[in-house]
Amino acid sequence: MCCLFFHPCSLQWHTSMLHTGPRVFKVPASNTIARHGQQIMQQALKDLESYWLANSKKFMTGDYVCIADVLCCCEFEQLRVLVAAPSWPQYDQILAPYPKVKAWMQAVRQAVGPAVYDEAHSMLHKAVERLAAATAADGGVGSSGPSQSRL
Repeated sequence: MCCLFFHPCSLQWHTSMLHTGPRVFKVPASNTIARHGQQIMQQALKDLESYWLANSKKFMTGDYVCIADVLCCCEFEQLRVLVAAPSWPQYDQILAPYPKVKAWMQAVRQAVGPAVYDEAHSMLHKAVERLAAATAADGGVGSSGPSQSRL
């Protein structure tokens, strides 16, 4: 069952934890900014695992999926583009220490419907495929940091 309500605290957490950093276009990326973002993401994953998904909650606000669950999953799905930077931790490595988060992402996918979830991420999946092919063509070297874009 998909619920259209959202818990204001969970949505505020999503916005404050995951949407930080430079917000102006044409700001050159740097490893310093990327490492800071990585720290923020790790803290967000820890908070999600230990607080929002604590006490055997299936979703962030309880037994039903809400918009905060969907938005957070979309944020974490975007980590897949790190395939373009093989020297950086990859999607599976990042999520490995967080079994509740991985189970929650699967539960969100099931709750909204796998076909709908996959369609919503289809452009991302295509971009990841292109990035993986470009990285393989480079001999697996990829980008040494966030400043090189392949999209």
